Amino acid sequence: MTGLAPLRHPLLEEADSRLLEIAAVLAEGDTGLTSYRIARLAAYGRALLIDGLIQSCEFDQGLYHEMLMSPAAALHGNLRKVVVVGGGNGGILNKLQHLPGLRAVRHVDLDPALAELCRYHMPHLQPQTPFPFDYRMEFDDPHAWLVRQRGDLAGWADLVLLDLPDAAGTSYANTVFETGTLAAAADLLAPGGLLATHVGHSHPASVGFQASTTARLRHLFADVVIYDQYIPSFAVPWGFAIATRDRKLNGFAGKSMARRIAALPPTMRRHYDHTTHLALLHRPALLRDALDAAARTTTNKETTT
Repeated sequence: MTGLAPLRHPLLEEADSRLLEIAAVLAEGDTGLTSYRIARLAAYGRALLIDGLIQSCEFDQGLYHEMLMSPAAALHGNLRKVVVVGGGNGGILNKLQHLPGLRAVRHVDLDPALAELCRYHMPHLQPQTPFPFDYRMEFDDPHAWLVRQRGDLAGWADLVLLDLPDAAGTSYANTVFETGTLAAAADLLAPGGLLATHVGHSHPASVGFQASTTARLRHLFADVVIYDQYIPSFAVPWGFAIATRDRKLNGFAGKSMARRIAALPPTMRRHYDHTTHLALLHRPALLRDALDAAARTTTNKETTT
């Protein structure tokens, strides 16, 4: 179906929707694991939708992927080994492949059929191969994979990247955001290692998911920083988190970040520079108040499920 179509905001109430013009539907269906649509949106180019929610758009996918990984890469400063969970559409590897000094990537995603569809219909997302590092990809349930890798990859990763779809409905992302799975991801970190993930939208009218996810991260990790970036195709600010088990992240707001960001390859800072970074440090009062109110009602159950 082309023409104007109502699309829901990710993770907001079903009644909160907007109209976007769909210029063409390139593919749609159900792989048995994922209900998907790949369409060309008049305003944002080629887009991947899962369960009716926009996951990636050609116009601003680079902005999303840089906000997810570039701050963590700059903060760490010496990434050698990375675990990627999700991101089968190729976008995060498209950024990651340019990181100098990277030696190995272990990657797991749920759906091989959807990954193949993205390779065909969304070529702008695809990285160049062969990679200049050791790359191993598996298709598996990410929750089960993370729990299993607690043995083989314990203490292995400088960075664990959770590039997950929205934790809405029956999405597999729900199980990855549970405390037990986040703890398994934390066990893969080497000393000084970082975990980077999105934490859902930062809409002050509906902060429950971000508040509970942030509470779980703070329960498991020694320090966590949360920041936001407006993603035009999502039509809302989006929340991201960096977490560490064994140190303080004071450097995120430190003067050295300008130098660290400048040291990133140009492909990882097309949308992320030091001016943008400074803006990430300041969240609006309306959002902070909403999150504080939600945090006061967060139960112990939310930090142990």
